Amino acid sequence: MYRKNLIMSAASYESLEGKGELLWYLLDQIVTSVGALTKENFKAHLQIETVEGKLMTTLALRKKANKFKEQILNNNLQMLSFTTFDPTRLVMMGSIQELANIYIYTDLNGETSFLHLSVREWYATAIGIGHFQNLLVNCLFEICKEIDVVAGFITHDLLTPGLVETPHERYIDFPGLVHTADYKDHFRGYFWGNLLSENHIRALGGIENIVRNAPCYQVKEVGSRNVYLQLTESILDFSDEKLSQLKDYFKPILRTKQKQTDPRAYHYLRYIPDKGE
Repeated sequence: MYRKNLIMSAASYESLEGKGELLWYLLDQIVTSVGALTKENFKAHLQIETVEGKLMTTLALRKKANKFKEQILNNNLQMLSFTTFDPTRLVMMGSIQELANIYIYTDLNGETSFLHLSVREWYATAIGIGHFQNLLVNCLFEICKEIDVVAGFITHDLLTPGLVETPHERYIDFPGLVHTADYKDHFRGYFWGNLLSENHIRALGGIENIVRNAPCYQVKEVGSRNVYLQLTESILDFSDEKLSQLKDYFKPILRTKQKQTDPRAYHYLRYIPDKGE
């Protein structure tokens, strides 16, 4: 039994060095929104690793929040991983207890930085989908203020933080960890929320053309380098037909399948097969 998440992901070729305030902001937004430190039955697991290789882990974040805040603000991190869960819930397929995750990773060789946030659908529905939908959009926009995001997305799917490949990348058998030109020239798929960067915008004919022609509910400029396309009003309400229209529209910026791929790697994800398959 698969369990879906509300997911935000951003990829950048900019280092996260000196971005402790951004990382703490993202962590604080998720911690506060799910009540990770205020609800007695909830547990929180946080792990950080500095670029020097120092690893810190806690399951007692209530007591150590200030200590970890200081570490995050004052060190350059290679990795931040956070999970909050409710141990009183029945365990089924492992993830039923989990409420939300964060996974942030920056490559020490200056390749790709990934920032992933996710909230379990069952919990978001119980608290209010609109609240968490807006939270993920706002977090994505905030990331764009601090670093140069080359590709970002928000969706409702089975992806989890730490899973680098998107459904489209799995479908075409394209690796998730790539060099600069790949994400700059090719977008990562087609999603409910899509954050494009300069080369994508140029390939689609510019901002005005995108506003006029994109098959989306909303098109919004984000800063001077990005544009955000939102497929429908609600993240829980976007059909395969809408995704197919967006995939067709994104054709100039999508990589194409070069060989047959094994459906077992992606059959459970939201993807649109190529026409004729």
